[in-house]
Amino acid sequence: MSLSKSHTSPQRLLRPELLHLLDHSQTVALTLILAPAGSGKSTLLQQWRSQTSHGTVAHLSLNRRDQDAMYFFHRLHKTVAQYVAISPVLSGNALEADAQQLDVFVQCLLDAFNTLATDFFLLLDDFHYASSPLIQQFFADLVNDLPAHIHVIIASRNYPAFPLSRLKLDDQLLLIDQHDLRLPLAQIHEFCDLLQQPALTHPETDELVRITEGWIAGIKLALLARAKTGQLATGDFQGTHPEIVNYFLDVVLNELDAPLREFLLVSAILDKVDAKIMSFLLPNLDCWPLLQRVWQKNLFIHPLDEQSHVYRYHPLFQQSLQTRLWQESPLYAQQLHLRASNYFLQHHEPESALHHAQQLQDLQRFYQILAQCCQQWLKEGKLALMLSWLQQIDAHLRLAQPNLALLHLCALIFSRQFSAAFYQLGLLKQQIGHDDHANTVMTLHFLENVLLLFHDDNYDPAPALNDLNQHKHYYDIRDAAHTFLARHAMLQGDCEAAIRYAKYAKTLLTELNHDYLSSFNDVILILSERELGHVVVARQMTQAFFQQYAKQPQTPCWVNAATCMAVSLYEQNRCAEAKDICEQLMLTMDSACVTELMFHVYVTLARLQGTAANQRANQLLLQLRRILRHGQHSRLLNQLLAEEICHSLRTQQLEHLLTIVHDYDLLADITQQSWLSPPSTYQESWVYRGLAAALYLRSRKQYAAALTILTVLDQHLARYQLCSRRTIIKANQIVLLSLQGNAEEAKQLLVRLCHHAGIQAGIRTVFDEAPGFAHIVRDAHQKGIITLPDIYLQHYRDVLYPYVGTPTTLAADQLTAKEYEILSLIQKGLSNKDIAQTVGISLSTTKWHIQNIFSKLQVSNRASVVSLLVHQKITV
Repeated sequence: MSLSKSHTSPQRLLRPELLHLLDHSQTVALTLILAPAGSGKSTLLQQWRSQTSHGTVAHLSLNRRDQDAMYFFHRLHKTVAQYVAISPVLSGNALEADAQQLDVFVQCLLDAFNTLATDFFLLLDDFHYASSPLIQQFFADLVNDLPAHIHVIIASRNYPAFPLSRLKLDDQLLLIDQHDLRLPLAQIHEFCDLLQQPALTHPETDELVRITEGWIAGIKLALLARAKTGQLATGDFQGTHPEIVNYFLDVVLNELDAPLREFLLVSAILDKVDAKIMSFLLPNLDCWPLLQRVWQKNLFIHPLDEQSHVYRYHPLFQQSLQTRLWQESPLYAQQLHLRASNYFLQHHEPESALHHAQQLQDLQRFYQILAQCCQQWLKEGKLALMLSWLQQIDAHLRLAQPNLALLHLCALIFSRQFSAAFYQLGLLKQQIGHDDHANTVMTLHFLENVLLLFHDDNYDPAPALNDLNQHKHYYDIRDAAHTFLARHAMLQGDCEAAIRYAKYAKTLLTELNHDYLSSFNDVILILSERELGHVVVARQMTQAFFQQYAKQPQTPCWVNAATCMAVSLYEQNRCAEAKDICEQLMLTMDSACVTELMFHVYVTLARLQGTAANQRANQLLLQLRRILRHGQHSRLLNQLLAEEICHSLRTQQLEHLLTIVHDYDLLADITQQSWLSPPSTYQESWVYRGLAAALYLRSRKQYAAALTILTVLDQHLARYQLCSRRTIIKANQIVLLSLQGNAEEAKQLLVRLCHHAGIQAGIRTVFDEAPGFAHIVRDAHQKGIITLPDIYLQHYRDVLYPYVGTPTTLAADQLTAKEYEILSLIQKGLSNKDIAQTVGISLSTTKWHIQNIFSKLQVSNRASVVSLLVHQKITV
């Protein structure tokens, strides 16, 4: 049975004068609605949103979790992206590495807003939750640069922390405060009718205004109390908000029968009330009829869903009920929180379980539940969530709980917070002596080796990790030993050993339901097969891996699988699909993501920007550089150095090259000829820094010196199982030989490469990491030196035969029929949402088509498209 809102939901009092006042938000950049809880802010926004015809309205209601800046920014992007195509330019990693990157967030949103042709309103309710300085700074930058047709409306209990003086001087601020929201005398009688209360006499009306000062929640409380007692308030009633609520509560509780009274008090401990959890908390009561009675009595309870199965209390009313429960029966309140915690654990809602466990006076019980939740989060890869809860505990208390302290160390290591991890390790080694439980000491020793491995790619953990019995389950993080051995083997160029270790580890971790580290083994297996030259096998594994987690979007396991899928699609030149996944990943990634995968997402997305979006590609690479330097990832920084030089060559931004090599201090290594003395073991940093040096020398037309370096690198790589990296080196050798004029030698090397590497010689990665190689492959095919299958030519046509038109021409066959249809609607000024409805396709498909149009026309936004059409006097 469910309640129908249309028949039982109380009507809302319309405030025409406030709705009219809020209409003026169309004339300003920022509207602030500032008033205490219960003043009707949310109701006003809902009513205005439902009836306004001034433009598009995006609405975001904040909650406690929005104190986390990353969480808020992700929600904000998701809300706005429903109405306008946004190109996210950085993930949370970039902001964590450099808070000054806020200006990139702001510019991203402003660029999107500039593509809109009509008024757009961004409504942010309960903005007082957005307490992070980063969020406040973001809006300080945003509201001062908004286009005239973009308007932000903020409802909050207090003033925002960002400055408003400039907006006031420019007359771009509309302020609606608690005085505006007071219920006028003329509407109090209408409010009585709405609540089905007897009419007030004039003295009663005057008294009501006096004790409530027009505060709408207070008026409602006082009227309902009057219905029970026959009077508005006691003679000594002072009229402050808490007093009004407490007075009303006294009246209500005294009037209720025992079951309903208990139901009301008990349900107040919950943020969300439904019959199911109430039946768990009060098994001796029939809770569904009681919930109906609370709703029908209009006791400040509101439905949270369309079916009216889940409710919440007004915050002031809930707080007063909670206080009353603790005053009357503190022991019972503790028992209820413990029951609620157990309920949420059983229903896989760990944060709610912890919230209730925090209310217990039994700290050991809270620590026990927290350890249980963290162990599950570790299996799921939810490291940021682990840290947010563990770091709420005082450091000394956390250290006194070895289980929690070890979990904290795990989260720090896997989220690459190495400085904090080493500090925590030192404290733990002092705290945990040799007399402690052997299992704890062994786990600490194991984690020390993992930390050293993650921090130093050349550290060899094998002696320590191999001490673990391969056939023993520890049921803790030590069961992942072979995962870390697999990673180490892969970094040493021993991909066959990496595959053996990873397969064993995956079998064990899957059996233990350790999904996150199990998925990490999938990544190692795919990368290792790819390095061995087994491209088709790697693609098949990637497809299966991605399908496994396709229904778990935005989870850490999905991030691992989606990154592999994005790279695989990019290598197959399925650019639109790869870009779509990368954009989703950018919004999901944080410091808990595997750094290597984050690197691939940034680099792949930068490569997929095309010649029309060099600025964004440059931004992505610069942001990645800041992230890697912040985390001191020297190996990946050297790989990025090679990528940045490649990007400058691909996009003909040669003026950037000298700045790049100076920033990475590469010229000193070139002068010292560092690559003439290869290391005794495989070192990825050395290889990529050498490739970067060769590419830079190529740009200076020092071909012989560049070839010398590549020859040394090729000989070094020949000692290891790294076919894909060796293929890239050989492709660059071929380009250099061609630039030198050694066409015959280049041709022979190309034929040998195609024979040995097969399909790997022709994937998109090779073309992008060896600029100019695609041109050589195309010419060799045209001359019959090599033969490329038709299916291959179809997939790589835009790489081998790139479009060389200019943005000032629009060829008749440049767009598909569907793209022409969408282009005509863009020209008419329709929004993405309207285009989707007109064409009969999904919003995401619409965005995908529009990005393709931008790419083909070599433009970056709607304004440029319209400008192109106007310039050519084209009507689509």
